[in-house]
Amino acid sequence: MDQAEAIGYLLQHIGPLLSRQVDQIMQEKVGIGYSQFKLLQMLERVPEIRQHQMATNLGQTEASISRQIKLLAEKGLLVSAINPKSRREHIHRLTPKGTKMTQAVDAAMQQYVAPMLDKVPDKQQKQLLESLVHVHAWVCQPNRTTACDHPFTL
Repeated sequence: MDQAEAIGYLLQHIGPLLSRQVDQIMQEKVGIGYSQFKLLQMLERVPEIRQHQMATNLGQTEASISRQIKLLAEKGLLVSAINPKSRREHIHRLTPKGTKMTQAVDAAMQQYVAPMLDKVPDKQQKQLLESLVHVHAWVCQPNRTTACDHPFTL
């Protein structure tokens, strides 16, 4: 296996495993899953985002987003109101409890990632980060089906 194949294999292998582990940790530590966290994070970053945009950015259906919004509202993590400009749209905002939840998840993720990175020297961590930023920029470039709305810069 050449270097490009090895990198591709490792990215494809590690990505889903990390997602499952992160989801499990979030469920255990704070009672929400990764998809719900990404939704809270998106609302924190872009408060006026529409449900359709959330679904597109997260690669989910609008029905799934609607169901997650309902669950998060029941937990008191966000509130929804009818948009006065368009009665067919809802505006969703984080509650203070939702903001605290995103902070708690960030702290839980730091605890999860720290032992992994403890084995990697600082110079290699920096190189890895720079490489992942380039990969993200390529995968998420505009006009691609995988494009996201959040460029990542250091």
